[in-house]
Amino acid sequence: MKPELLRALPKMDLLLARPALAGSPLPYALRRQAARQVLDEYRAALRAGAGLVTVACPDNIWQIIQTLCPCATCLPLPEDDPTSAFLLLEKALNQADCLGMGCGLGQGPWAQEMVRRVLGSLRRRQDSRPLPTVVDADALNLLSHSDEGYDLSSCVLTPHPAEAARLLRCEVSQVLADQEAAARQLRRQYGAAIVLKNAVSHLIAKEGEALNVLGTPAMAKGGSGDALTGVMAALLAGRAAGAYAMDDLFLMQAACALHGLAGERAAQRCGERGMLATDLCACLGFDFWEAAIPSNGNPWFSHWGCRIG
Repeated sequence: MKPELLRALPKMDLLLARPALAGSPLPYALRRQAARQVLDEYRAALRAGAGLVTVACPDNIWQIIQTLCPCATCLPLPEDDPTSAFLLLEKALNQADCLGMGCGLGQGPWAQEMVRRVLGSLRRRQDSRPLPTVVDADALNLLSHSDEGYDLSSCVLTPHPAEAARLLRCEVSQVLADQEAAARQLRRQYGAAIVLKNAVSHLIAKEGEALNVLGTPAMAKGGSGDALTGVMAALLAGRAAGAYAMDDLFLMQAACALHGLAGERAAQRCGERGMLATDLCACLGFDFWEAAIPSNGNPWFSHWGCRIG
């Protein structure tokens, strides 16, 4: 891959930064404690080029979410009626270009029912217009408890090692001992594209496998993973809306690289100890692209596109 390809990616998003063209990811969160996770995901999605972000959340916290996420649209869902809530959510999903689910979701009965219905609806959509979906955090934990045969072929699962262990129903030490094998097993078991997050992340899609080595220990804080969900959702939405064409593995590499480079730049600005996920999101802005790809085309890009299969 050439350096100018990554440089062109945000330009296309910026030129097409209208909801109908740049892509519309729809994250949904279901508990009062979800505000921080949703904030990181929503900010990252917008900074990565999404034209419109809609946050689906319980009707008793939508004002909190709207205050924290002023550039997003909120979709209040009735918390006491899962059936009515899903009907509202399904209507929004039919208009969305991508879904990000799990950040701030919780694992209570209401969340369980919503995840079951949403993943079931993805299966029904596969023969019409597959909805690209990023499954993270609590949605992964709920998926790990389910024995239903969901069709996750349009999904990207983004577990860290502990979540991967729950999905595989094994010990975390087994995942850490051979992360490549764990990522491959996740791919076989769930049929989704996989980003197994760690200091070196393992990426697997139908096109092959890759590694991402970009990032910094400063990213080992709450919210960094939620930010990756936002970046991934933004790129998936842009592709679905026709802003650019990339295969799954290239797109996953791009999302992880942009996320990691933003983390590195944020750490330079704020320090390894002081950096926050919100700082990472801020470094997905305009000035970041010039720093990410210097005029000579190196050194950043030379090691983010490492395909291994």
